[in-house]
Amino acid sequence: EYLAGMDGVLSGQADPVDALYDAVQLLRNAATNMSFPGARNAMEREVGRHYDRRYAALELADRWRASLGKTNLTWATETFDGKPYTSDSLAGAVTAICFWRGDSIASVRALRSIEALARGFADKTFVFLGANLDRNPDVAAAVVARIAPNQTTLKGIPLRKTFGGRDVPLLLLFDKKGALRDVRTGDQVMRRATLTGQIASLLRE
Repeated sequence: EYLAGMDGVLSGQADPVDALYDAVQLLRNAATNMSFPGARNAMEREVGRHYDRRYAALELADRWRASLGKTNLTWATETFDGKPYTSDSLAGAVTAICFWRGDSIASVRALRSIEALARGFADKTFVFLGANLDRNPDVAAAVVARIAPNQTTLKGIPLRKTFGGRDVPLLLLFDKKGALRDVRTGDQVMRRATLTGQIASLLRE
């Protein structure tokens, strides 16, 4: 049952939050029958943490949904080489911002994937930015030097106040007016075919 649920997530037929909830319930039931001490208590703690994250994820989804199409999202940060970068910097170009961390293999893979996708729009008004969430800038610098040496990388931690979210990868897509048009998380970030089509559609607007 657990593997079937995960297959549903990977195929796009199941919601990741609900699938994870179901998986936790299966593990919780299994823990009831475990004979070694502490298994039940340990699982209860994990279930509690999952509930907290589940409700936080739902609240964050509502927050993003309310922000879609709006141009009044103001934020400010700077690039890794110290240049200021603000919400006003988005005007005139379709922009994708990918949040990532050096200790997250999935988000580094997403960074590499979208960097390759962005090269296909090199002659268009499309900008791809990485937003790093590492507290140690040396970690981020090493990844960028290896994967995307010419990419502009933002300090992503200040942007959390506006966009929230702690899990990576996280992709934000803005239109030429600077309005937030889409938010992608997890494996949705890696769906290059649909993302390419969406970017092309925004470029035609």
